[in-house]
Amino acid sequence: MADNKKDQNHMAIFSEASLVLSDNFVDNILRNLNNPAMLNEIMGSYEYPLVIINGDHTVYEANSKFAQLLGYTLPELKSLHVWDWETIFTPEQIKQATKSTIHFTRVSFESIYRKKDNTLINAEVLGLSFKNGNEIWQLCIC
Repeated sequence: MADNKKDQNHMAIFSEASLVLSDNFVDNILRNLNNPAMLNEIMGSYEYPLVIINGDHTVYEANSKFAQLLGYTLPELKSLHVWDWETIFTPEQIKQATKSTIHFTRVSFESIYRKKDNTLINAEVLGLSFKNGNEIWQLCIC
């Protein structure tokens, strides 16, 4: 019985996190990709760690919760590639995965992230890939 309750709690947390990537939220993000002040305000208003990864696999924008999760400052994050914190997938695997991604593909997976101080943390990632010009970008909640 305890295992069932644990699974229900896990599903409730994941379901709550899924709301962050609702269509309204995503539309709001996409409408404001080129408006840094508004994008920062939108992302900063959510209680979950959020990051937008551009077509070069670097951080385009993140909120302070994502920065805290990895132990970086927001300006430091903008110089990082996904593989600077991602430990399970290699840079080549990450690049290959985005080449075959379709616009508005939603994914969820578990990973292990490396923080700035080199400690490792478990991460559950819920992501959405989208096209920005000719590039595939990702919006992720961790």
